[in-house]
Amino acid sequence: MVDEQGKNDEAKSGGKELFEGPTKLGTENKEEMPRKAFSFNEFGVPSAVSLDAPTLQNATTDDCDDFRETIGPYRIVKELGHGGMGTVYLAEQTENVTRKVALKVVHASLRDSMAMARFAAERQAMARLSHPYVAQLYEAGTTERGFPFFAMEYIEGETLSHYCDTRKLTIEDRLRLFIKICEGVQHAHQKGVMHRDLKPSNLMVAEHDRQVIPKIIDFGIAKAIDQPLTEGETLTKGGVIGTPLYMSPEAIQAPGSVDTRGDVYSLGLVLYELLAGIGPKREFFGPFPAPLASEDTERPSNRVSGLDQQKAEEFAQKRGLHVATFVKTLKGDLDWITLKAIESEPDQRYGSAAELAADIKRFLSHHPVQARAPRLSYRIAKYIRRHRTGVFAATIALLALVGGVIGTSTGMIKARRAESESRLQAQRADAEAEAATEVSAFMTELFELSDPSENRGEELTVRELLDKGAARITTNLGNQPVTQARLAHTLGKVYYNLSLFKEAEALLKQAVALREAHLGDHLELVDNLLWLGMSQARMGRVETAKKHFERMLTLAQSLAGPESFEAAQGLYAMGSVAHAENHLPDAERLFRKSVNIYEKTIGRDRHETARAIRALALVLDRSFRLEEALTLHSENLRIVEKISGSDSYEAIRAHFSVGVVLMMLYRYEESDSHLTKSLALAEKKLQPGHFVRMEAMRSMAQLRFGQKRYRESADLFRNALASADMTYSKDNVTRTRIAQQLGLALRELGLLQEAADVFRQIVDHGRGSSKLDPSYGWALLELSDIARQNGNFDKAESLIRKAGEDLAEAWGKDSVHVAFGEIYAANILRDRGRYDQAEERYKKILDTFERKKTVHTDFIHLAVEYAELLSQTGRQDEADALLARYPEKTPENP
Repeated sequence: MVDEQGKNDEAKSGGKELFEGPTKLGTENKEEMPRKAFSFNEFGVPSAVSLDAPTLQNATTDDCDDFRETIGPYRIVKELGHGGMGTVYLAEQTENVTRKVALKVVHASLRDSMAMARFAAERQAMARLSHPYVAQLYEAGTTERGFPFFAMEYIEGETLSHYCDTRKLTIEDRLRLFIKICEGVQHAHQKGVMHRDLKPSNLMVAEHDRQVIPKIIDFGIAKAIDQPLTEGETLTKGGVIGTPLYMSPEAIQAPGSVDTRGDVYSLGLVLYELLAGIGPKREFFGPFPAPLASEDTERPSNRVSGLDQQKAEEFAQKRGLHVATFVKTLKGDLDWITLKAIESEPDQRYGSAAELAADIKRFLSHHPVQARAPRLSYRIAKYIRRHRTGVFAATIALLALVGGVIGTSTGMIKARRAESESRLQAQRADAEAEAATEVSAFMTELFELSDPSENRGEELTVRELLDKGAARITTNLGNQPVTQARLAHTLGKVYYNLSLFKEAEALLKQAVALREAHLGDHLELVDNLLWLGMSQARMGRVETAKKHFERMLTLAQSLAGPESFEAAQGLYAMGSVAHAENHLPDAERLFRKSVNIYEKTIGRDRHETARAIRALALVLDRSFRLEEALTLHSENLRIVEKISGSDSYEAIRAHFSVGVVLMMLYRYEESDSHLTKSLALAEKKLQPGHFVRMEAMRSMAQLRFGQKRYRESADLFRNALASADMTYSKDNVTRTRIAQQLGLALRELGLLQEAADVFRQIVDHGRGSSKLDPSYGWALLELSDIARQNGNFDKAESLIRKAGEDLAEAWGKDSVHVAFGEIYAANILRDRGRYDQAEERYKKILDTFERKKTVHTDFIHLAVEYAELLSQTGRQDEADALLARYPEKTPENP
């Protein structure tokens, strides 16, 4: 046996003479084989070459003096290489068309009948082919002295492996290139030609007009499918045909039985190396590898994970990945696809190169692949994967129902207190036994709708699938109310995570009614009420949501205890209401208590705990306790990346939360890093109307505003507003806040009329569904300021009075928001020349800001306007001192 890597390197040296010069013929083992020795010819084939016959060193171009400069219309530029059958030249065609060609001429010393037949076969094979991914044959003929030659496409490129590695192509990009190669091979097969020597060195990649084009070269041992091997092509008469490392078992053991599946096997080995960076472990007997046994062949993912750390990191870096991600990417479908292609039995392989390419395409589009049995849970997982923009956040909820594991949904609410364990477990056991079979059958039927074979060839969208599922809950499960309630609850959560809150509410209401009627006060009702309330809160109906949350908390504390997991859920929900109502101290208290209970019952590194930590951090944001908030947001990010992954839905939200606080702390560079990642992930994983994607875009727009990149900020706010319009009504709180911020960006760009139009639209739509939304009042303030700048002071004062009333009603007369609005009123007094009244207002506002410890930007805004008054009244020193007291913060001066 010989070392696999050494043999791999040796085999790869063959077939490169077109680009790298001549191949050396070995003459070792003379003592053991006095008349013949294995040597690698131009195709990398270990042929039994007669030692008495003229070698390549004897067959130089001296045998071919008549074409030292030209052959027909071709001018010789240089010799590219020579091998066992012929010499290859770089030549220029000068007649009819000007182009470079690779000119192949048979050696004089090899003009025996077998070699000439082989050369003619190659020429005939290439003449059949015309495909963008196959090197093209231009012309064939003979020289004046009768040497056969043919001119073929000259590929100015690199080998497939080298091209992919030097450019660090991703796994996906490598697969797309490989699909094209499969298409070229399939074309050859359809034209009746087998290549028989597919290997990395015969697969070139060139770039033309910014297009990456693979090319299959060297059909020197190609064979017509409809013709048998010649006697000289068998083992007994001159050696096997091909490169042993990439040959199928049947090509080595019974060359006469080889069909197109032999090329599929070679493609499979190429794919293995292309993905893993190294081929499978092989044993060699002489020059030949032992056949790969299907059950023993190491999966590509295991091959990589078994390498030493340095080598694994090298291969991973060439694919732009970390080792762990590299292994994870290969594991599963790509393992199965590769192993199916290199099955030792031809009947177990893909039937054609086209079938192999089709399975790779299925992988890339997140459809189930053919390379392994499509179990139901696997098909569902793949369906969700390819539609992850729609169901990314709901995948776990759907999969939890498959295979009769409905108990998982109630398993979330494990008893946290020993004294109630028996009662709680009894409830869960009864519920699980009743529902498991029906749920499994329902999900099987539902997901079969996504199968084109079951759906007239049509592929359903996520929304269509969910709508059909929602309809079937009533029609198919009318006699199973408990199961019906659970499925309505689960699909309601899916709709919620798709930002389809109205549809979610309808299903969740149905679930509540069914559970109340058939289960009474039951723990399942607690989770149901939570999601129903969240759906209503998202639509701005906070008061309605609050009633459900209050009932939920009462039920949880009664059924499971005041320190239970369920109670923590209720406290979290009530904290959300307090936050929405701007009762920040109450919200902070409720969130802190929920965090404490979560940590006691389920631990810190859990989704629910992370969610409550983030909610608490958001309250601290609003209270301007930014350093405390940053600590909590960072902890939330750590937890969600640990338990869900760095590209998860939760990580998207965590990154933009951290980014926003950093932005408020004027740490713009750090903020940019987090917000950029958040937005990139959101755009990749979430549908355009999703509220998290919209918030990520809005946060980036806010950063650009803070960086005074107002044009970019306005564009991002416009996109966020368009996204909001896909989900929310015109008077929705979130939408009006985005619109208000867009107006501010337009104002900074000097587009006052366009800004006024935006603010006016906000006012026209009214305060909206929440009296606590300050956007309506702020829009009135901005319209008043535009009127002031236009000299229309009476209109400006009228708008300010309306704004003040609105903000006072929503936030209280002593709030920061009302004080901020007073700046606009003071500005009008100043511009009207009522300096004493204006200064009195400015001082009062400053006192409120300092007492409320508002954000620094509010102080800056006030200082700039107040300093303008001081300057107008000849008190420039006081103006300078005031501005120095509240300098504008920047990333350089935070």
